[in-house]
Amino acid sequence: MNVRSGWSLLVLAFTMAFATDARAHSGNTIDGVYTYVIERPYQGASRRVDMITADDGHRIKLDLSAASLPPEGLAGIRNRRIRVAATDTTARAEAMGISENFRVRSVQVLSDIVGFSRISAVTGNQKYISILCKFSDKPAVEPRTPAYFTTQLNNTYPGFNHFFREVSYNTLTLDGSQADVAWVTLPMTRVQYNALGAPVDYLGAMFDDCTAAANATVDFSQYFGINMMFNDKVDDTSAWGGSWFSTLDGVTRSWPVTWMPYWGDGILFGWNDHGVLAHEMSHAFGSLHSKDPSGFEYGSSWDVVSNPGGTCLVTQAGVAGYGCIGQHPVAYNKIAMGIMPAARIVTHAAGANLTAYNVERMTQPPMAGGTFQVIKAAITGTTSQFYTIESRKRVGYDQNVPGDGVIIHKVTTGNPQPAHLLSPLGTAANLGDIDALWAVGSVFISVPDNIKITVNSFSGDGTANVTVQPATDPGTFTFALAGTTVIEGNTTAAVIAVTRT
Repeated sequence: MNVRSGWSLLVLAFTMAFATDARAHSGNTIDGVYTYVIERPYQGASRRVDMITADDGHRIKLDLSAASLPPEGLAGIRNRRIRVAATDTTARAEAMGISENFRVRSVQVLSDIVGFSRISAVTGNQKYISILCKFSDKPAVEPRTPAYFTTQLNNTYPGFNHFFREVSYNTLTLDGSQADVAWVTLPMTRVQYNALGAPVDYLGAMFDDCTAAANATVDFSQYFGINMMFNDKVDDTSAWGGSWFSTLDGVTRSWPVTWMPYWGDGILFGWNDHGVLAHEMSHAFGSLHSKDPSGFEYGSSWDVVSNPGGTCLVTQAGVAGYGCIGQHPVAYNKIAMGIMPAARIVTHAAGANLTAYNVERMTQPPMAGGTFQVIKAAITGTTSQFYTIESRKRVGYDQNVPGDGVIIHKVTTGNPQPAHLLSPLGTAANLGDIDALWAVGSVFISVPDNIKITVNSFSGDGTANVTVQPATDPGTFTFALAGTTVIEGNTTAAVIAVTRT
C-alpha cells in the first residue's frame, strides 16, 4: 500500500523487458540476481526461463549449462547475486543486442549489496497473498469469491498452510496467508499480454500490473510470496511458478510467485486444482521437476513437482472444491527447498561398508528413534551426483501416490530435472507409477557408481529396512520371484541365472 521504492536505478527497470543496451555492463560479464520461472503446460513439454536482473536493473535471459553451475546446481545460485561470464564475446553481444540468450560459460556467487533483501530459507512462517486479477475484456468474470481463495490457504485440509506443514514436518508454515479483499481489473486483455512476446515479457507485465492494481489494498512488504489468480488462461498452454525480482512496497528481492490460470470449472488445471497449485508453489519455494524412468519430467506420480495429483483417486470435487489433491514432493526436491530436516537425512559415504537403515514413510512419519526420512548414498569422486532412497505410503497428502513401498532416484544436481526415478523394469515410458516400486527382496546394483541397494523389509506402518553397500563384480546371480535385482539396467523377476558380461 505504500509508494514503491528501492534502488534508484531499479525503480523503473523492473517494468522493462529484456536488456538491449550492452553499455550497461562491463566486459564479458554481468552481475545481478538470478531467478527462474518454470512452466507447467496442460499438455506437452515444459519450458524453464533462467534470467539475471543486473545490478543496473536490466533483465537478461540466460543459457545455463550443467558445466557452468556450482556442485549444488541451480539450488546453489537461486535468488543469489551472481556474476555470469559469457562463452564468448559473440554470445554476449547477441544477448545484449538482439535479445538472444546470454550463453553462460561460468557462474560465480557474489556478496549481496545494500538494499537487497535476499531470501535465505523458506522455513519458518512465510505468509502468502493471493491477488485476484481480471483481464480488461472480462471485467464481470469472477469465478470464485475472495473467501474461496483465503480458505485455499488456511490450516485445515486441504488448505496450503495445512499441506506445507505436513510436507515440511512443520518446518514451513503459512500462518496469516490470505487472499486480497476483491478482484482487480488489469489494463489489458490476455491476448494483448501474450502479444508482448516471450513468456517472460508477458509474465513480467502481468506481475507488474497485477501487483500495481492490488497495491491499494495489499502491503506486499508483509508477505513472503504471491499467487496471482487470473479469471482466464495465462497463455494458451500453461501455469507458471518461480521467482521474480522486483521492488514492492519498499522491499527489493526475489519474490516467490505463481501465475495461475482459470480454464473453466470443467477442467482441473490452474488454481482450481490442488495438485497444480502445489506444483507451482513448490517451484516458487525452489523445487525443480523430477523425471520418470524414461526421462519425462511430468511422468512421475510419486512427485507433486512432476505429475501433480498423481493417481487423482482422492479429489475435492465440485465448484467449491480444489480438484486432485497434491502429493508430497520426492525427497531430493524437499532437500532442494530446504524443508527436509537435516536430522532426518542420513548420508551413506561413498564406498562405505554394508549398513542397514530404517527409513520411515515420507508422509506423517512416526519419527521413531533410530529412523530417517531419506538415505543419501554418495558416489565416489563427485558431490553433484548421488542416490536417494525413500519410503512412501498412501496416508495423509500421499493418498494419490501409486502404492506403498520404496522408491530410488539418482540425482544429478546440474540437470534441469535433477532427480531421476529408477524402476526395476528399466527406462521404458510409463514406468513412473507402481512399476517404480522396489519390492522386498529387490536389489539395485550400479558397478560404475560402486553401489548396491537392497530392500530387506517393509512394515505395515511404512517403515522400510534398506541396506547400502559397495557393489562388487556381480558374477553369476540367482534371482527369486520375491524380488527383482537390477544390474546395470538389466532386470529379471524369475528364478534364472544371470551372468554379467
